[in-house]
Amino acid sequence: TKTGSYLYALSLTGIIRGLSTFIQLIERNTSSDTFYIPLVNIIDRPRFKWRGLLLDVSRHWMPVTVIERTLNAMELSKLNVLHLHLSDDQGFRVESIEYNLLHDRKDFFTQKDIQHLVEYARQRRIRIIPE
Repeated sequence: TKTGSYLYALSLTGIIRGLSTFIQLIERNTSSDTFYIPLVNIIDRPRFKWRGLLLDVSRHWMPVTVIERTLNAMELSKLNVLHLHLSDDQGFRVESIEYNLLHDRKDFFTQKDIQHLVEYARQRRIRIIPE
């Protein structure tokens, strides 16, 4: 409204997604070097429950920092599932204590890396599906 902004959501996730939309509306008035949000009315809800992205880290290794940046971008884009393709004939990317020859190279995730990524994603309301 002209007197303020209102955000209605049924859950904390809805509030966070709504704030993401709100932040993306910020525009810059170059003549006065100020920022504003245009007067709009938005009704926003996900069309699909599963809004995901697949990363094939088995064939194309990506370090934890790259996956963290991807999760940050997913959060802003309101994606909620990250499918990590971790094993294939070209690589097994998860540390195995019992079968350590599965990952004889240095490009694999330790168990702590996996735990960290799952928690990092959870804080952004994203599920990681390992495969």
